[in-house]
Amino acid sequence: ESESESESINESQSSSESGESSESESESDQSKKKVKKVSGGLDELSSDEWPTDSSSDESDESSEDEIVQAGTNLKGRAFWLKTNVVDESKLKKERRMAAKQEESLKKSKKEKGDPELKERMLASARLGLKLDAKMTPAMLDRKLHEVLQSRGRKSADPREILRQLGALAYISRKFGPAKEIPILMQTIAAMFDTLRNIDDFMDTTMWKNCHSKLTRVVGSLNECPDLRLESMSANDLADLQANVPLKDDEEGGGTFKIQTNGTVKAVGNLSTFVHLLDEEYTKSLQRINPHTAEYIHRLKDESSIVSLAQQIQKYFIRASDFDSAAKVALLQVEHLYYKHDSIANAVHKSQTFTAAFGALNMLHPASIGVELAKIKGMGYSKVHPASMLGSPSINIVKVDYGDQISNLCKFLYKHGSDRAKTRAMLCQITHHALHDRFDSARNLLLMSHLQDNISMADVETQILYNRMIVTVGLCAFRKGLIAEAHDCLKDVCSSRIKELLAQGIQTSRYQEKNPEQEKAERRRQMPYHMHINLDLLECCHLTLAMLREVPVMASERGDPKKRVISKIFRRHLDNFDHQVFTGPPENIRDHVIAGAKAMMQGDWKRCVNLILSLDVWNLIPGEGQSSKVKIMLKEKMQIEALRTYLFTYSSCYDSLSLPQLCAMFDIPQRKAHSIVSKMLINQEISGAWDQPTNSIILYRVEPTKLQSLALQYAEKAAVLVESNERLLDAKTGNYSHRDDKWSGGGDRASGNRGFKSERWNNVGGSVNRGAFSGNFRSSGRGAGNKSGWIDTGKNKAKAGGTNQRVRSGMQSGGLSRF
Repeated sequence: ESESESESINESQSSSESGESSESESESDQSKKKVKKVSGGLDELSSDEWPTDSSSDESDESSEDEIVQAGTNLKGRAFWLKTNVVDESKLKKERRMAAKQEESLKKSKKEKGDPELKERMLASARLGLKLDAKMTPAMLDRKLHEVLQSRGRKSADPREILRQLGALAYISRKFGPAKEIPILMQTIAAMFDTLRNIDDFMDTTMWKNCHSKLTRVVGSLNECPDLRLESMSANDLADLQANVPLKDDEEGGGTFKIQTNGTVKAVGNLSTFVHLLDEEYTKSLQRINPHTAEYIHRLKDESSIVSLAQQIQKYFIRASDFDSAAKVALLQVEHLYYKHDSIANAVHKSQTFTAAFGALNMLHPASIGVELAKIKGMGYSKVHPASMLGSPSINIVKVDYGDQISNLCKFLYKHGSDRAKTRAMLCQITHHALHDRFDSARNLLLMSHLQDNISMADVETQILYNRMIVTVGLCAFRKGLIAEAHDCLKDVCSSRIKELLAQGIQTSRYQEKNPEQEKAERRRQMPYHMHINLDLLECCHLTLAMLREVPVMASERGDPKKRVISKIFRRHLDNFDHQVFTGPPENIRDHVIAGAKAMMQGDWKRCVNLILSLDVWNLIPGEGQSSKVKIMLKEKMQIEALRTYLFTYSSCYDSLSLPQLCAMFDIPQRKAHSIVSKMLINQEISGAWDQPTNSIILYRVEPTKLQSLALQYAEKAAVLVESNERLLDAKTGNYSHRDDKWSGGGDRASGNRGFKSERWNNVGGSVNRGAFSGNFRSSGRGAGNKSGWIDTGKNKAKAGGTNQRVRSGMQSGGLSRF
């Protein structure tokens, strides 16, 4: 055993001496030599724990002397333990390591002129690449080639590749934008590759990292106006994967020149990447609970997308790539059109304040409190210095989002595709309607003829069309245009309202969907902050239907042929009548139906109290709009209650006093006189004015049985004639005479059989009718349907028995069903 120990010690001494003589020998070789002495039994391993430079006999003697010296002080188990002896070879190694550290410190002090060297060293350490000041672009290209070769393999970790590409992108900054931009684009593409499933969304940290890299790319392109970015083709990608970059000596040395002009080829496209970034943002909003603070914090990133899209659009315009610039402009429009100016300016003010001073909750409490500096006799000795200047404030210049959207839409109308133009038109109409510019929205919609071919558009565009129709209807409601608003809302406000507006998924027992269809429908859902309030929409629709249906129901009592304006309202009213017990109203529908019943009885005050007491009217956007709408609704209910009273009880009176009617319905005398005169002119009631007594003389003119049967016979004969004419036209294929009057050709030349010619003059953006009589109804006949006839119900011919029919101002337009 002693001989084997001496041989192992001699080997260790010889290895240490050889390490001292040759400084070029690496530490890995020394470690291999040390492993050789650990070859033996357990006894040898225990003895090697105390290595010495002398022989085994000397070590035993020294240990015995130490034991004798310490024997008087040590007892028990401690008496037999061996003390450690200093190893001179280890001391020499420690001295060499300390010398190397001193040399490295001296080098770092000399290289303090390069401030980014330390950060590049950290990045290269993460990457596993040895970096020094003499690094060349060829070394960077070779390392990039290695990373790209490993990308896509089954055993490769995408996140590890992403970290390596990020380190390479940081290292490449010193070589200029021509080297940095391709690596940044590869990094962005690798970020999107981490999403394995179409329903997965990018987490917020990675999303912001991706946004910062895209901003870096656009900033580099703006700093070098002569530099252009070009997408790689399939052949270029194949060459990039196959070709190995040259070495430094093959390139002709390590010198390089920063490229600031020309064309740089990179993976992907800025327009594609910003649209993918927007999709990930939308998916995150769809998955996050909208009632949490996380959703509010996520909404702050929308402004960063818009600003990035603006910078990318400027670059594409400078590069004369107007198609890509139009796509990015459409992205900006879709993020701006749905915001009211009051909300948009408040958000802009908050974001500007945060950019200047930081988050509000991070400010010093003294700066947010009362401005104590204004109090006399208070100085810095008594008041906290943070409160001397008062609360932080900034001067905000209001942004005119209407002009911004108008400029973007004009650019899209000039350079965009057909789909981009359609969506831009819908967004602009919605923005006009949101700010109560009903005339501009109506004229733009009628001139564009979007309702003719909207059924041929994709599902997302049809959803946007439905939302536009609803917004226009709500705008008409706020303006007091009852008939126009109801025509807009009557088809959308059905049992499928959530599906049509992409605000939820509804299941029907008559329609089954497979899992793929449900997933596709969930991907089309609008984020919560873009929802149209369904309670407000239902309340507006039922109130409009009540104001139109109740007078019609009162005027047509006993008429065998009833004219129905709102089938949904009639159905709710029938269900209310069939109830055995009717309690107090609970929801919006019950309040409106109860108000309609009160209006039928002439109790307009109870009707107003029931409907205007709803809290849903406070959800109307705009400052002071809620009170204006309530005043308008009260006036409309008073007018319709007066008309309903005259329709119901006119047969019971010989005359009615105008002052008494004004007192009953709290209407000014001039306005009541105008309402009654219109009813007399339209022959809705039979009577005449008695000016001396200021009263209405009512005539009891009721048709006899023979007259009523004659009227019914004339109406049925007119329907038969019209159906025969349509059948004849279908056989002969001659439809031109019906289309002539739509284009302004006038009535039919033969006979003028009750078809009234009304033209829409769209020259100069104006409509040749005072009221917006276009019914937004889907005829189901496809796009470009010219046979969308509707019965206005007001022009029944008393003599001859034919019904005059007019064309709808918006043919086959209304509701887009998909």
